[in-house]
Amino acid sequence: MMGFYYLIILLIGVTSLVLGLRSQSLNQKVILVVAGVLTITGSLLLFLPGSSEILAILFDIKSA
Repeated sequence: MMGFYYLIILLIGVTSLVLGLRSQSLNQKVILVVAGVLTITGSLLLFLPGSSEILAILFDIKSA
């Protein structure tokens, strides 16, 4: 079920990226493209097998 939510995040990122590339305002373009790239990167990271271990290392979380 979590993969469904990761797919939704990926689609939001792609939509944001496309809207950013089609935008006329430079400020809005930069914000949407950066947000799109970050959400796409985050969702692809979450799709990886073992992503919970990767996130634990990145955020220095000690497991009990």
